[in-house]
Amino acid sequence: MADKQLLSFVVGEAQALFFDDSDDSDIDIVATVVAESGSKPVPKVVGYAELTVPQFDSGLFKSHFRMYRPTFDWLLGKIQHHLMNDVGSVGRPRLQPEKQLLIAIWTLANQESFR
Repeated sequence: MADKQLLSFVVGEAQALFFDDSDDSDIDIVATVVAESGSKPVPKVVGYAELTVPQFDSGLFKSHFRMYRPTFDWLLGKIQHHLMNDVGSVGRPRLQPEKQLLIAIWTLANQESFR
């Protein structure tokens, strides 16, 4: 149970940092804050996990995620039922299990520090 909670926490935090698919109202809020603060917004890569990562060959996938694609697929098969939407759950919809795991694995594999 604690492992599931830890994985959910890591995935949620990584998603918020790197793969946030914000709607227009979020963009308006950020634009307002940026305009008032005078700083420039940091661009986000849209569709990276859905469009770019599936095109990675085996070596490139391993260089980004520190595991081969078949290993990732095996791991996803073992845990994806824990990452699925619960019927009747409230709040923001969950990401697809593959994207959640990509975020978690990338976060764990990345040697860069966070600011």
